[in-house]
Amino acid sequence: MFGIGTGELIFLMLLSLLLFGPHKLPEIMRSIGKMIASIRKAANEFERNLNAESWESTDKEKPEE
Repeated sequence: MFGIGTGELIFLMLLSLLLFGPHKLPEIMRSIGKMIASIRKAANEFERNLNAESWESTDKEKPEE
């Protein structure tokens, strides 16, 4: 996962717990999760539009029989 080992992951978890505290950490993680979900949704929509445009341009290039 992103080239992060178990030890590094545990260190990052402990560091974030110390920096933000146990009460603020769930809210921060929830916000990060929503942000990642919106980025994935936008990327999927972009890919769908790109594929649709590609199919339309391919259909226009074919000679009609």
